[in-house]
Amino acid sequence: KLKHKDGFNMYGRKGYQLVKDFASGEKGQLKPFNSKLFDETIEECRQNQRLIQSLMRKMEQEGLDVQNNRNADYYGALVHHLSLIRNKRCLMAYVHNRADIVRDLGWRVGLELPPEIQEKLTTLEKEYFKNHSAAIKSYMGKAGIDLNVDMVPPKDPYIKVRVVGDIDEGIVMSDKTTNFARHSMHFLKRTDAEPYIARKWASTISVVASSLFAFIIVFQIPLFRVACRNKTCESPLEVISSQLVGSEFVPPPLVKTLLYPGATAMSLLCGSPLPSYHNLFHFYHFDQLSRPSSSLSTDDIRHLEVFAGCCLCLLGALLSIFKPIRLTFIGTLLIYWGLLRDILLFNSSVRVYPTLFLASLSAFLSIRSDVRKIIQCCCCTSKPLSKSL
Repeated sequence: KLKHKDGFNMYGRKGYQLVKDFASGEKGQLKPFNSKLFDETIEECRQNQRLIQSLMRKMEQEGLDVQNNRNADYYGALVHHLSLIRNKRCLMAYVHNRADIVRDLGWRVGLELPPEIQEKLTTLEKEYFKNHSAAIKSYMGKAGIDLNVDMVPPKDPYIKVRVVGDIDEGIVMSDKTTNFARHSMHFLKRTDAEPYIARKWASTISVVASSLFAFIIVFQIPLFRVACRNKTCESPLEVISSQLVGSEFVPPPLVKTLLYPGATAMSLLCGSPLPSYHNLFHFYHFDQLSRPSSSLSTDDIRHLEVFAGCCLCLLGALLSIFKPIRLTFIGTLLIYWGLLRDILLFNSSVRVYPTLFLASLSAFLSIRSDVRKIIQCCCCTSKPLSKSL
């Protein structure tokens, strides 16, 4: 640190923060472009340049030889020059490393980026990826091969395909136009068939997994056993409802509406009469929670991660009706963290059931883009098999 007239100031700090921001991300993954810090680094470079020019003019006005004189102004200009060079290197390193990842995405994700990645790119980075993809497509077109399909050469370039559903007519393959009538059989290049197969399987797996997760949450399949207020809860909805009923933050009819499907399912499994909607709180032993507590209990504080994870799971299960989102998987991870923390630190009677692993797996598989990547990475490269398109 150097003493400046405005106090202590570390030259080159902005460039260091910019590089540190890039390094803090997951390896091989892009964070949103930090335009604010990038512009601040450029402004610091301009400030260094102005101070260098000011000190040089001062030495010239004093009649000093800028090249040979070694006074305070000379070393001050040298410090600003080194700071300027350092910031420029940090800027170039930031842009260069992001460009490397953007270029690598063409091989790992495909030549068409999904929206969740595009929103992290700047306009220039999108243009760079577009030009890079165009160059790859041009080369593959001239060479007659698709370099983006297999890192390991397949034993046979063709695959037998059976059409099991209605798809677009007149699809143009690499060498011909094909009409995929339902139940028809085709012998196609793997490079043409694999994207449709991966898309179909990814869509099917995502729908099944999101439906299974919503079923587990809504019908209150036991996932764990944890203390919540004056009872034991075994599902995310029970944890959330115990807090809502005890705090009276949400109208009771809404809480009962969320609980009723699970209560009906438990009654049917046990062979007991269906619970009454009006006495639903008695069914869950929530009668003593109607009075709002003045402060959080010790159990509530200890299980904040579990409560937050349960809220994300419920929200994700409800939103999965429209589109599966990552909130479900993040919620299960939070629940795992809260339960593990409770077991290790407090040696409590918390229990984790195997169904929690099933819920986590279904939450992960409900993310269609991730499932598509897994399928593309695990495509079979052995002898040609009959596939469903």
